[in-house]
Amino acid sequence: MLEGQYASKIEAKAKEYRKSKRKSLDELLRVILNGDLFEMFDDIKPKDFPVVPLSFPNHAHYLDVWETLFTYEVYSMLLNSRRGASKEESQHQLN
Repeated sequence: MLEGQYASKIEAKAKEYRKSKRKSLDELLRVILNGDLFEMFDDIKPKDFPVVPLSFPNHAHYLDVWETLFTYEVYSMLLNSRRGASKEESQHQLN
């Protein structure tokens, strides 16, 4: 009985912590839409990028790693779309 109450209290505290650290979608999109994304990863080389661990010590660490990977993926997609658009423009100019 006491173990169940203790587990409930721990879960409630963990839930409150996660709620206090939650980011809104606006915060995540602001970095992408403002162009801050290009400044974040402009100087990073592949060897400098953090390694994803096989297991995470807690949920907060997982979210930090996920957010970094997600924003880097968006950065890569934006760069590739720019390069693809410039290649298409140069092909149209040649024709």
